[in-house]
Amino acid sequence: MKLQNLLEHLQSSSDIFSDKQIICFKSSYYPVLFFSLLIAQLKEKYSSAFETLIVYDHELAAIFARLEMSFLGSRTIFWLRGLDELDDKNRKKLFSYLSTYAGPNAIILSVEEVPAQWLHTLVIEVPEKVDKKLFNELIELQHKGIARKYKSIINALFASVETITLDDAYSLLRYLQVVGNSQEQFIHQWLSSLVVPEQSLFTLSQHFFAKEPDKFFPLWATIEKNYADIFWINFWSEQLWRACMAVRFMKENQFAQAKAVSYRLPFSFTQRDWKKVSAHELQRAHSYIYQLDYSLKNGGSIGSLEVFYTHFFLSRFNAA
Repeated sequence: MKLQNLLEHLQSSSDIFSDKQIICFKSSYYPVLFFSLLIAQLKEKYSSAFETLIVYDHELAAIFARLEMSFLGSRTIFWLRGLDELDDKNRKKLFSYLSTYAGPNAIILSVEEVPAQWLHTLVIEVPEKVDKKLFNELIELQHKGIARKYKSIINALFASVETITLDDAYSLLRYLQVVGNSQEQFIHQWLSSLVVPEQSLFTLSQHFFAKEPDKFFPLWATIEKNYADIFWINFWSEQLWRACMAVRFMKENQFAQAKAVSYRLPFSFTQRDWKKVSAHELQRAHSYIYQLDYSLKNGGSIGSLEVFYTHFFLSRFNAA
């Protein structure tokens, strides 16, 4: 099933779990904003309980028991998270259980590849990229008439890029809801900052993890002022978290999990540059960014990001 069909179901009175107890999103990455909005829609549509289960935080036996339980005959919708962080043995056990699941509840999850034996599962394809046609379809499903109302903004966007990410699409939708009549001002002052050209960021990230300050800083100087401080904090927070998890999986030879978590990391990192850093170093760098985020959100200043970059290039986060 296409993503558009699922969104149509959510807006109708029909029960999307009437034929299938399990909905599986097939995706090579995890679009955080999209899934958070989807969860909100599911909670609004269904009066039944909605519960998120982080699978690596529990024993499989406890998860299976929870999925088989029903309170007074009512259904719970379970969102299973963290499947990619299970080891191969437990992943196989969980996938085998789900292939024959016939319990009283409904299950939602996201995986990169859907096992062939999951015959009783509704599979939703999550697009890696959103072109102009799909963008218009998605936002129309959320707010009818919005694509026509903001046609000039959408045309300006896709005149500069062919595709955007799913999360960028939903982020832009949020802004369109409050633009009002200031469309020209929005195009000239905000649009280029909201939808980021990924190539320049991939290159910046590539030089960062490769510890190439001579290549990093000239590029940084050209794009630094294009985006607000909060953008850079969010960008490096995600990059460092994904890199830290990828390094840990690589060290344990869990290559499938490493590939899944490496979405949005530069290709060179997954091929060779992950050997230049340690999980400990990346974790400490992430903590540094977290403190900057805390300072900014509490009325302070993040100071100079160049200090953070210098610490990283000099391997100061790798200290004991």
